[in-house]
Amino acid sequence: MVYFFCWPDGLFGFDGQGFHDLFMSMRPLIQLGQITDASITNSHVAVLNRRIWVSLPAGGTSTANFSLVLDPTLGDGGAWVKFQLAGSTTGVAAGADLTLASGQRLSLACHPTEPYVLQVDVKDAVQDNLTGSLVNFESYYTTRWQDTGNVSNLKMWRRPDLIVKQAFVATTITISVFHNWDETTVKRSTSVVLGVAAPAGVWAAVGVEPDAVLGWGEFSWGSAASGSEYAHGGNLGLARAVQLKFSGPGGKAWGVDSVTYKFNPRKIRS
Repeated sequence: MVYFFCWPDGLFGFDGQGFHDLFMSMRPLIQLGQITDASITNSHVAVLNRRIWVSLPAGGTSTANFSLVLDPTLGDGGAWVKFQLAGSTTGVAAGADLTLASGQRLSLACHPTEPYVLQVDVKDAVQDNLTGSLVNFESYYTTRWQDTGNVSNLKMWRRPDLIVKQAFVATTITISVFHNWDETTVKRSTSVVLGVAAPAGVWAAVGVEPDAVLGWGEFSWGSAASGSEYAHGGNLGLARAVQLKFSGPGGKAWGVDSVTYKFNPRKIRS
């Protein structure tokens, strides 16, 4: 598949037989004027680790100030994530995958304004390091609106069931609740504490420890246990529709695998 950005329609793919529109869910950014043609020549498209990175200038800026990352393997039409570098309002520019002689594969991208080449999509990294200093970055996940297919009926939304990632250190996720398609007002807020995964066993052996000096507790027998666990949030309140925003702390790994909503419908009054 060959990917390219076409103004004013967005991202397309060509598989040798036909063109595929991949930007349908993101096209409101163009239609609402958040992305204009003023600096569209400074947009970039890159395929990194089988994901498509589309970096665009928004709000009248002259450089790509965010990147939209499409994973085409998730769901119908794929799933998008917004990406910005920590401590800045920039995305990345052109990039490519690099395979080392050892077989290790790195996803690399250029900084849009500085003479840097950055390694991206590092799954165990919880901080950015652009200039030699570790910097936390903001991370959050917002669900789509849930109305059970009935926009007229009020529902009493109960405590949702959650499957969350286990953490290696104590981590708390904040859940903000929005009602009735109003994305500006937080109606309720609650939190979930992630359970701590079992650490890796450690041993001692000269030559394989970090400092090559015998000493217990310096080298792992194997990887630490990691998985998911069940949790539940607080009551979401009375509303026709709800939306949840999960926000995690900087410098810590966290994740939400699934959300199950529970509700009691109210009678419809004529």
